Amino acid sequence: MIDIQDRILFLRERLKLTQDQFAIKSGISRATLAKIESKAQKPTLECINNIVNEFHITYDWIMAGKGEIFTEKSYKIEFDSKQVNEPEDNYGYQKIMLKKVDRIIQLLENNKM
Repeated sequence: MIDIQDRILFLRERLKLTQDQFAIKSGISRATLAKIESKAQKPTLECINNIVNEFHITYDWIMAGKGEIFTEKSYKIEFDSKQVNEPEDNYGYQKIMLKKVDRIIQLLENNKM
């Protein structure tokens, strides 16, 4: 079953961030992030809030894997370690791709049960 630790790892990889980069933005140490990703530790509520606010992630997705990953605020990606705002005309395409990713996650969850 895909859990919050899997979603955090998925998000970090999706954003193409190193553990160090993601940990700094999330307000935790790299060692703590490594423990979370290896399922040796669950993230604290403070860590979850930091991830939601820093990366504009929905609580529904991070906590339960449901709904959209990103909020409607400003969709951001990491590109060569620089933050870049996506052009408005690409937003629709990205929403479609994220829905496909959500569907893949849902299928994976269903197959593991």
